[in-house]
Amino acid sequence: MKKTIWLLAWAGGAAGGFAGMEVFRHKTKHSIFKTGMPALMIVQAGVLIWYVLF
Repeated sequence: MKKTIWLLAWAGGAAGGFAGMEVFRHKTKHSIFKTGMPALMIVQAGVLIWYVLF
């Protein structure tokens, strides 16, 4: 299950994964998810901004 969550997050779903994690209070006590999802969201936002601007 953990691999599936991270695979979908890496495929562009970090924002949805983080939102679902907070709304359903699932995986919120695991530090890898609590810090990893927001970090991945920042990376994906940066890539998206770079792609749009250049």
